[in-house]
Amino acid sequence: MISRSTIIGVGIALFYWTLLLFIEKKERYVSSFWVTTSICLVISLGLIILLYNIDYAFRSNLRFGFEGFFSLAEKGYWETNSTNILKGMVVWPESIKTWAIGDGLFFNSQGTPDRFGQLDTGFYMDTDIGYLRYIFYFGSIGLLLLTGVFARITATCFRILEDDSWLFILILLVNMLGWVKVSSDIIMIFAPFFVLSCLKEKGQIE
Repeated sequence: MISRSTIIGVGIALFYWTLLLFIEKKERYVSSFWVTTSICLVISLGLIILLYNIDYAFRSNLRFGFEGFFSLAEKGYWETNSTNILKGMVVWPESIKTWAIGDGLFFNSQGTPDRFGQLDTGFYMDTDIGYLRYIFYFGSIGLLLLTGVFARITATCFRILEDDSWLFILILLVNMLGWVKVSSDIIMIFAPFFVLSCLKEKGQIE
């Protein structure tokens, strides 16, 4: 329910649905789609406001998930605890070898000091930023290869599953944006579609 991921997902979904209606030449449904969406949003907001005022646990979770908006409304500027933590996690490799092929570590080993000299079994180099974790793990070469795998899967699904082709471009976009924050596991979303693509290409399904 973290606001950034939610907003990115909802925004891309609404864009995709609207684009799909235009591509399929169903422009007349666009206005009714947005009217329905607006009604659902109003009802949802009403329920959220009600629960916010009567349920402590819901209020705490909502403030945690959308703390940036609450900070903007109450303090006049956007601030989130997770973003502040991420700012402190920006650390770059210090050797060409690490930049190229990485150090082969995703987490610190037992008893291995972190970059501050403290014993830690958390993230390697004390960073949870997706792109940096990948670079420290298998370097820029590995990051390019992993990105290539996602691009290849996207291209295969786009080519074979034509009815939902643009969906895979948007899933790839969510993945690449998500890596700015964390190393995501979106391959689990791609996997079943990739299997369907392979089965369809072999003629085992229509």
